Amino acid sequence: MKEINKTKGIFADRISVADEKDYVKYVVDELSNEINERKILGLCAPQLGYYARIICIKIEDQIKEFVNPVLRRADNISFVKETCLSLENDDAYLVPRATDIDVYYQDKKGKMQGCTLKGIAATTFLQLYEILVGVFIDDLYEKVPENFDTMTQEEQATYLEEYAKRLETANEEMDKDIKDDPELKELDEKMQAYKILSLAELKGKTDAKSNLNRAKRRALQKIVDKKVKKK
Repeated sequence: MKEINKTKGIFADRISVADEKDYVKYVVDELSNEINERKILGLCAPQLGYYARIICIKIEDQIKEFVNPVLRRADNISFVKETCLSLENDDAYLVPRATDIDVYYQDKKGKMQGCTLKGIAATTFLQLYEILVGVFIDDLYEKVPENFDTMTQEEQATYLEEYAKRLETANEEMDKDIKDDPELKELDEKMQAYKILSLAELKGKTDAKSNLNRAKRRALQKIVDKKVKKK
């Protein structure tokens, strides 16, 4: 098995399948082999050290590749427990994920595709989609409380309500940081331009909206890095 790359904060670039078809096939094969060897659901290219926008997920015993993916729709959000191979620990985090999503992408031959993912395929895709912009689950979310499984349903509901409020507050702070920081504002504009460009290339599909803005996610990583440097 290959070593999992755990470097944060690096944005995976869009790749031209027409110009780099052999490279795309190589990366897809590497991801597929690693998924089978580890017996896991999915990986993305940055986790193996290739900074290209490629995700592979095992769906019904078949590995599906998503090259230059764009999230079109995200619905049915619920809290799920997640671990991640890219983290230094095996802790589980409590993450709000859409469990019903539409994705536009290219296959390894460059053909434009679209599909709906549901359940664990959707949540797996979304975690890997975040990694493509250099952000991991521990940047945004909290660990699952040790006593979570022993809480009553009422206690869990209260905890999740309070947790959702904390996430909303953090999201508002990110909005403010983006507005007040020229560098982050420029990044936000770049991300929006990238999204529009990607969708235009995908046969003019309508604008994509993710559950949490990708620029905000990467902005948060910059904020985290600044706080670490100050310590």
